[in-house]
Amino acid sequence: MSVADAAARCLRSRGFRILGCFDPAVGALPDRGPQARICRLDTGALETAVGLVADRLSSGADILIVKKFGKLEAEGLGFRDVIAQAIAMDVPVKVRLNALNRDAFEAFSGSEANQLAPDLAILERCVQSVAAVGAVSACVPCR
Repeated sequence: MSVADAAARCLRSRGFRILGCFDPAVGALPDRGPQARICRLDTGALETAVGLVADRLSSGADILIVKKFGKLEAEGLGFRDVIAQAIAMDVPVKVRLNALNRDAFEAFSGSEANQLAPDLAILERCVQSVAAVGAVSACVPCR
């Protein structure tokens, strides 16, 4: 199970409103595991998932978890607009990022992003602090 899936399950069990493409009702995209090297992305399924998550986000959420800020997001597609919408709504966003897309992510997010360790306890504290003060910058950065 990925950290995103574990975080979603853990936070949801504590009553947080979680959004992301791991949600079975959204049409989950399969997690191919940490050893997967080739992406066989079904862009139709991704577009459907993005639309459903965007619709649900308008009703509010405690956190948006996107499994990866990937090539499509770096090009301005995929979940990029949903991520921007969540940020505009002061909803914290958790994304996995690789070195290939770091520059595009930093250009997109500016100084708004904090790097967090892939740790459920840290993520939960981040979501709780954002819920308490309503600001993404309240998340505890990785040291």
